[in-house]
Amino acid sequence: MISEQLLKLIEMQAKLVGGLSIQTIQMLLKLWGPFREWTDYDLGVAQAARSATTVEAGMRAAKQRERAYLKHVYKELRIPMPTDDVITSDGGRIIIPGSVDIYFREGVTPLEVYQRPLEEFRYWKSTGVGEREALAKMAQRVSTIADTDLTLARREETRKVFNNSPEVVGYRRVIHPELSEDGTSCGLCVVASTRVYDSGELMPIHDECNCSVLPITADADPGDELNQDDLNAIYEAAGGNTSGDLLKTKVSFVAHGELGPIISGGNRQGSKQRKAAKDRSPITAEESIEKELHTLRKSSDKLAARAATGEDVRRYLTWQRDRISILERRLIAIRRQK
Repeated sequence: MISEQLLKLIEMQAKLVGGLSIQTIQMLLKLWGPFREWTDYDLGVAQAARSATTVEAGMRAAKQRERAYLKHVYKELRIPMPTDDVITSDGGRIIIPGSVDIYFREGVTPLEVYQRPLEEFRYWKSTGVGEREALAKMAQRVSTIADTDLTLARREETRKVFNNSPEVVGYRRVIHPELSEDGTSCGLCVVASTRVYDSGELMPIHDECNCSVLPITADADPGDELNQDDLNAIYEAAGGNTSGDLLKTKVSFVAHGELGPIISGGNRQGSKQRKAAKDRSPITAEESIEKELHTLRKSSDKLAARAATGEDVRRYLTWQRDRISILERRLIAIRRQK
């Protein structure tokens, strides 16, 4: 039987996660909203640099909140919480404790990912749509990228904790119909909630997913009980009409080259997702930082030359230099641990 305290923890965590995502996205939209220099490469790099730094702050908060949530869950389930410095390597990727941020998209840097809103805007303009519609498409791309990055950060923190907990034999995703506008969870999550994941396995995700997780021990599977309560409420509210549709929903778990495992609807869409998911060669944290620094330093030199001629690019130059400073400190921290 799920305790009242555990139920409150789960509900609070879901709200906090949603609030952090909204806050981070709002900060990014405030940054991107006034931007109109869509063909200026160096100003675009500066936008991406500022975006990456903003999202990394959100990712750190997401990881901290996920660990705090799991700490309380472990206490309720009477499981010892692993210490923060118990870290394992994962497929050759360097995972470093402390202040060094790891980007959880495979084979790409944050700087590359946050230049994608520029590509989104230029693409839609090339199709002939008006600027307002292209800006709306850009804003949606920014929101989706940021929300996914926060989800990836929470997912990795969860995997790290579970994988270092001998008492945890697996885990289950917990649906949150109360967070949706119509009071139901998407069919993909409902079906996926019946699956048990290995403690070291990354949970498949999808865009704008609001699921949380609960560990499974030899004696307890609280997520299963909680999901059944929610499903019964969904079916009762719909007079039983949705149960057949939900149970018929086909789910594919697709290995996405950049995001890791994702949820896709049905075999056909899963096939398209596989084609769209480019294979990404793994890169270490050090290689990612070096790659980002190379781009930023070249672009920063160009902006500095433009500033010297009197062009007002100081704000963009500051963003690039701030990012360079952050990355240089991370690189030093990584190399010290070798």
